[in-house]
Amino acid sequence: MEFVDGGQVNDRDYMERNKIDVNEISCHLGKMYSEMIFVNGFVHCDPHPGNVLVRKRPDTGKAEIVLLDHGLYQVLTDEFRLDYCHLWQSLIWTDMEKVKKYSQRLGAGELYPLFACMLTARSWHSVNKGIGQASVTATESVSWPDPCRLAHSQLGLRRGPAWTPPRSLLTTRDSAKIDLILQ
Repeated sequence: MEFVDGGQVNDRDYMERNKIDVNEISCHLGKMYSEMIFVNGFVHCDPHPGNVLVRKRPDTGKAEIVLLDHGLYQVLTDEFRLDYCHLWQSLIWTDMEKVKKYSQRLGAGELYPLFACMLTARSWHSVNKGIGQASVTATESVSWPDPCRLAHSQLGLRRGPAWTPPRSLLTTRDSAKIDLILQ
């Protein structure tokens, strides 16, 4: 095993001390995960800040992101990957018929509104208006995992230990698809 020097991706002080542009890292992080999922069909299943380091490359001095702990990956089928791509395109373009279609193809069934809210961490109102068009509301600006709470409130679901997911979500033949996305 190799030792890798660097700071955690959420350590702003480290980045400031090492003159690493936070915005550049944020942009590259988004591109890295998007390419990994949407193009190559891989999902790193443990992407917490301790497994994502930033540093200056020793040879060039340019900032780089180092992804650690490659022990747990999920490989997406091409069908799943393409449906997931189409779902995100539909969410961005506010094509609600296709949001429904691709959510259902991914196993969400009639719970596609909840699925869309959970993926985007936005309210159903914002999803319908367009996630790029609707301003983030106070209830949407909470940190993860609170979007689950937001989704519950949007659909009028009860919270707490007494609440269980609807049977249709638990018994769908494609429930593994949803489990993969929500990991």
